[in-house]
Amino acid sequence: MYRSLVALAASLMLAGCYFGPIDDTGTHHSPQTSPVCGDGYCEAPEDCSLCSADCGACTVDWDVDLGSGAVDVNGSTRGRYDVVGVSCGDGGSGPDLSYRWTAPVAGTYTVSLYDVGFDALLSVRADTNTGREIACMDLLTGANSVSLSLAARQAVVIVVDGAYGDSGSFRLSITGSAPTAYCGDRTCNAGETCGSCPGDCGNCAPSTWCGDRVCNGGESCSTCPGDCGSCSYCGDRVCNGGESCGTCPGDCGSCNYCGDGLCGAGESCGNCASDCGSCSFCGDGACDSLEDSWSCPADCGNLSTCGDGFCDGGEDGWICPEDCDVCQGYCGDGFCGGGEDGWSCSADCAATCGDGVCDYTEDGLSCSTDCTGFCGDGVCDPTERGNGCAADCSAACGDGYCGYGEDAWNCSWDCGVLCPG
Repeated sequence: MYRSLVALAASLMLAGCYFGPIDDTGTHHSPQTSPVCGDGYCEAPEDCSLCSADCGACTVDWDVDLGSGAVDVNGSTRGRYDVVGVSCGDGGSGPDLSYRWTAPVAGTYTVSLYDVGFDALLSVRADTNTGREIACMDLLTGANSVSLSLAARQAVVIVVDGAYGDSGSFRLSITGSAPTAYCGDRTCNAGETCGSCPGDCGNCAPSTWCGDRVCNGGESCSTCPGDCGSCSYCGDRVCNGGESCGTCPGDCGSCNYCGDGLCGAGESCGNCASDCGSCSFCGDGACDSLEDSWSCPADCGNLSTCGDGFCDGGEDGWICPEDCDVCQGYCGDGFCGGGEDGWSCSADCAATCGDGVCDYTEDGLSCSTDCTGFCGDGVCDPTERGNGCAADCSAACGDGYCGYGEDAWNCSWDCGVLCPG
């Protein structure tokens, strides 16, 4: 009968009829070689610290959280309560004290008790006080430590308990032996570089060399002018790099100073007359380009204006009778000017045949070189008006000609004003 059942079971498995374990709901699960976090089942070595998705969040039921890293602390169970039971000794009937500790990296760690003054028990549990017990030790057996193989960031609770109701003080120590560093452990360890292990240390920066047209990697104008440009120096015809007219006049030009013969930047007639000349001012005796008779009569003289009530230089009775007496410059003064000619003032302006002017005493008969007309030719020439040629001209005061029978007394409009000599 037994052999028949075994043969049946084997046949079913070969036929693919094995459904794996059955949970409390009667559901079959396919067997797995290792637990998978997130499959909904909290299976060893999963716990609340390694896979809260399957095992739920850890309940804080420990007394002290030691964090991560090496530990060496003093403690005592005196006056405490018996909360946690253990699997070694008498089961831990004395008061206890629990510590939570997290492994920083995967490795082997040693939990030890020293300076113990009572019958102590040491228990290590996964995650919490009520978690799965990983190790348990009774100091009465002569041992004082336990070794643990933990994953990175795996948390444990270390319970120090007493047998037969005993309690006392102790020193708790946790030391570790982390695995040997290797390329791929996500830590850039000693001996690893961006070249030997870029996965841990990151990619190396692009190589630099003189000639890559980028000034970097400690290059300078002196070590790599091709990338960084030429260094500046006095004599390169460029005023730069802290140069000035004082330190490098060849590049920056000569410094400007009062007395160098050049009226340069910042100089003026006020602060450097030797270079820029004396400042001009009204009253300095020189009529410069910015002065005139209106703005500075002291230097440029008064401005002569006909009608200003002053007979200034250049004005006379003929040019400006408003300011000057009309008799200043008169017919008979021996000077032919002021609008006088041989017609209006023969006393000052004598007629000469051949002078190119047909004067009042001349006509085409008496002086053919100066005049072309003559009395009786039917044309009233200027000379005929003066000499009187009734055959060709008729004289009328006010016609603009001082004609025959007209003079300054009977027709000043045409013949002018006669002033006493």
